[in-house]
Amino acid sequence: ASLTATQTFRDLNAELQNENERLNQRIVDLTEQQKKRDVKIRELNEMNVSLEGRKEALSARLTELSGLLRDMELYRLEILKATGTWEDCLQKAAEVLIGEDDVKYVEQGLSTA
Repeated sequence: ASLTATQTFRDLNAELQNENERLNQRIVDLTEQQKKRDVKIRELNEMNVSLEGRKEALSARLTELSGLLRDMELYRLEILKATGTWEDCLQKAAEVLIGEDDVKYVEQGLSTA
């Protein structure tokens, strides 16, 4: 009975040591996986910071460009207003100088030319 108990103890001890080795290897594997994930997370965080800075720079450029386009539109409208006024003045001057009927005749000739 003592021999059987000793053999059972040895078998149980060997089984537990094997299980312990397997679990230790599993810990090593999981630790390496976690290290790889940590590196990936750190890389993604760095990329996120970089992209955030780039986004802010592009947003600032967009705001500046929007302001320039808005100013250009205002200048365009002023030019249209001025040229419209010039056109009206030229029309009135032509009417005064050569008569209203003659101006219409000249306009019709210009539009068909």
